[in-house]
Amino acid sequence: MYRILIVMALIVPSFFAGTIWKNREILANPLALSSRLIIQESPNQEGELPKGTVLYPFYTGWGETNPTYIVFVNTKYLNMLEPIVFNESTMSPLSGYVE
Repeated sequence: MYRILIVMALIVPSFFAGTIWKNREILANPLALSSRLIIQESPNQEGELPKGTVLYPFYTGWGETNPTYIVFVNTKYLNMLEPIVFNESTMSPLSGYVE
């Protein structure tokens, strides 16, 4: 019985420590664009990120061939945002390239 309590007493703090570590890892090693980056959702949906935009590496740990980055955006135009229903593991990355 005591073994179970000891194991539980170790698992719970470890879980929270891992969560904090993962959040800090996302903000580590940011990169800035040295030139504008064109982003594309589909052939008819293009945009761009300006030079100097800060990108945060996002590692899934699954042997990525195309690295994924996070960009934080501040906006007051919340009426332009619509909710999307994803499952827990779904990502919807955009393709980025330079012309």
